[in-house]
Amino acid sequence: MAVRLIKEGVKQLIKLSGKSPYLGKDQKKADKATSFIGRGSEKSSTNQYSKNFKELANKGTYDSTDKVFVSVEGNRSGRISFDKEEIDKAIEANVEFITDNKYDRNRPYNIGERELAEYLESKGYKDPEGTGNWKKLEDNKQIDLFNTGGNVKNQTKQMLKKQEGGLLQEGGTVDPVSGNEVPIGSTKSEVRDDIPAQLSEGEFVFPADVVRFIGLNNLMKLRQEAKEGLNKMDRMGQMGNADEAVEDDTGAFDTDIDSIIDEVEKEMATKKTENIETAEEPEISEPVKKKSIEEIE
Repeated sequence: MAVRLIKEGVKQLIKLSGKSPYLGKDQKKADKATSFIGRGSEKSSTNQYSKNFKELANKGTYDSTDKVFVSVEGNRSGRISFDKEEIDKAIEANVEFITDNKYDRNRPYNIGERELAEYLESKGYKDPEGTGNWKKLEDNKQIDLFNTGGNVKNQTKQMLKKQEGGLLQEGGTVDPVSGNEVPIGSTKSEVRDDIPAQLSEGEFVFPADVVRFIGLNNLMKLRQEAKEGLNKMDRMGQMGNADEAVEDDTGAFDTDIDSIIDEVEKEMATKKTENIETAEEPEISEPVKKKSIEEIE
């Protein structure tokens, strides 16, 4: 459970020590780090980790390649809050911060981690996946799009321009750049395949029209719930790591993923009903002027 740090061509071996029941969890954070920020009371794990990192702890100078593991004391007597001055130096260098994930920092004891999260957010950082990996706001512009909608109507208003009678889309045409056919609900730029993607076995990519129909925010909710559930299973030792378990696995495994799926299905059913009602023609003999979507809304 040691970490190899590669910085300026020099390999250093860092192994966290202490009696914390969360040592395994913290070691995994340290495994990704190039440096450490944290000052704690004498008997705290934060103080011990600072000693483990030696000259890479609270070093005062950082650059944009740094991944900084930050440890903050929890709700204990004589606790020391995080070092804002040191954090600000790292922020100035546009580093990536590594903290507790969303689930762990929301445990009652972890008041320090929550204070740190609030501070990072106030400085333009985001942890879009709730995994404890914080990046500057400009690095999360694509993620912001996923966090702003909530339903098909809101998503399409943001992504496409409205026109009389419906939404601008280019389904049924061919993109002249790539030669790809454009499905209903998409635009030419959305089928261009001009963004390199490194995929692995078992991964799945939704096309833009499907994402828009289901709703970006709904997909992000499902993804976030799955990530948190997998992290919990890892802490319980249910991922082939029983000897590293740091959390009891005898209790109930709470998850909201079923309720999220129910919400998505209800929303899609509602949209389908609205579309059917909108499409119905009045049963009268005389011609009637059809209303546009703008008039119906």
